[in-house]
Amino acid sequence: MDRLSVEILSLIAAAAAASGPQIDLSTVYDVWTLHDKPKFPGSGKPKENSLASCAAVSRDWQLAFEPFTFHTLVLSPKRIVQAERQGYLTPRRLGCIRYLAVPITFPLPWPWDVPIVFAQVGEWPPPSEIDDGEDQKPIEGDESADANDAAWEDVEGSEQNNDEDLDNDGYMDVEDDMQPPEERGYDKLFTAIIRSLFRVLKLAPVHENGQPYMNLRLGFPVPREYGWSFANCIEQTEAERLEVGWCSPLYLDLGFNQDELPNLPVIASCSFDLVSWSLFFAPESVCKLASKMPRLRKIKMHLSDMEWRNPELRVGLRERFANSLPLLPQGVLDFELQYSRRVPRDHSHAPPSIVPPHEKRDLLSQALFNFSQRENLLRFSAKGSFDLNILGTSEKTLAASDGWPKLETYDVGFLAITPSGQWLAMGFTDNPNTDSFRDERWGAPSEHQRSCLSLFDTNEFRGPIEPDYAHRLVCTAGRAASHMPRLRRMVINVGVVGGYKVCYTSKKVHPCMRIAGKKLQPPIEELLRVWRRVAQDRDQQFGLEWNDTVKTNKRKMLFS
Repeated sequence: MDRLSVEILSLIAAAAAASGPQIDLSTVYDVWTLHDKPKFPGSGKPKENSLASCAAVSRDWQLAFEPFTFHTLVLSPKRIVQAERQGYLTPRRLGCIRYLAVPITFPLPWPWDVPIVFAQVGEWPPPSEIDDGEDQKPIEGDESADANDAAWEDVEGSEQNNDEDLDNDGYMDVEDDMQPPEERGYDKLFTAIIRSLFRVLKLAPVHENGQPYMNLRLGFPVPREYGWSFANCIEQTEAERLEVGWCSPLYLDLGFNQDELPNLPVIASCSFDLVSWSLFFAPESVCKLASKMPRLRKIKMHLSDMEWRNPELRVGLRERFANSLPLLPQGVLDFELQYSRRVPRDHSHAPPSIVPPHEKRDLLSQALFNFSQRENLLRFSAKGSFDLNILGTSEKTLAASDGWPKLETYDVGFLAITPSGQWLAMGFTDNPNTDSFRDERWGAPSEHQRSCLSLFDTNEFRGPIEPDYAHRLVCTAGRAASHMPRLRRMVINVGVVGGYKVCYTSKKVHPCMRIAGKKLQPPIEELLRVWRRVAQDRDQQFGLEWNDTVKTNKRKMLFS
């Protein structure tokens, strides 16, 4: 078997790899099982279709199979340290990676923590952090590099063995005495993990065509103290404690100048995922990290805007986010932002304005408007608490701007409450819903927006969108569309209970535009005139399908 030609080995490797993916990235952040057992991909017994055993046959087999065994990779913080110290992620192997996920897990404070995430907390920062001049330079033909699978098995094995020593009862008894996350030094650990990751990835070779090839995912799994939960979703315990104030959310920033990090020209796309209810990326840190990926083509940012107890903190996070958006590489073609925030179930709640007193508009909405007009941008998607400035509020403003020269897809979602504190949903009933458990959902914060449980009473009486706002929104969207010469598709959503969605396509179809929602007011002539101009500029026959979906009196009308 070890005497087969390279060509035959390549065919065997390709056929074996076609049996299915080695790692399911959809579950990459699901790192805890019941009884606090870690389950990083690669831990435990190898899968039946694992290619690792094939790569261990001989040197030739290793070279043939590594492009497939390293195609999709999951690096826990401990694996990152092992890779940096032992050097088994050689430039050749890094060049094979197409999908890389990094679930950023943190240890608990001693003495409760069993070192299943790090060998010892005291090992941070790694030795190379202290003496950065002695970077490890692995050699392609080094024997240590060939021991890759064995080294990783040792890492995972030590994680499992150490975990078996955990006394679950004792762990649960002392858990209430544990330091809160903000006092555990997670900020320093996060900084060290990011530095180590970038030092590893900087060895990845740039291909001859100069094109980036690696897709990176980063996120914080649910913290380990909730891993022992017997609930159906371990997010439930974390979310409950956050809402009643037993713990505070932690927004992690770099803590140093991003210029200290090396550039990563091999990163083609980067996703910052929202998984935990209590550990978040500070939005500014996301932009700083992405700024070190000069050939980045696609960025997905799922971030948290769920700060309720400290309005000043929320304002500061949004302002720094707005100021750091220009740091994103100019080559970005696809931009996606989900800035998650829950809507209170008490519809009589009067939210305070987060627009600074000296400003007339929301700074983040204005910054996103400016970003969406970048020359190279093809797709723009943003969902969160924004005002109409994200679209450009007046024809004068749009005429003074550069427009959207290459934008093809434009997708904006508005929450039911604007940054100024205005409700976009109007009241529709004198018999409000007061059932606290109706439609109550637990799960990851990245799922459909879930309303608050403990901070507000349940008093739901708002439903359909406010008609005047709906009119201004659709007219503003139409004026923006007239400055998008290559626009193919526009979608505008408003997250009111009654639902409100506006869709437009530049395809030669009839109707080319749809508006749907509940208890809607028919469009007036001013709105139709704005969108007729959009269709006329594209040599389209204008048609608007207006659809009121209220169950008691459904209506559908066509306007031209």
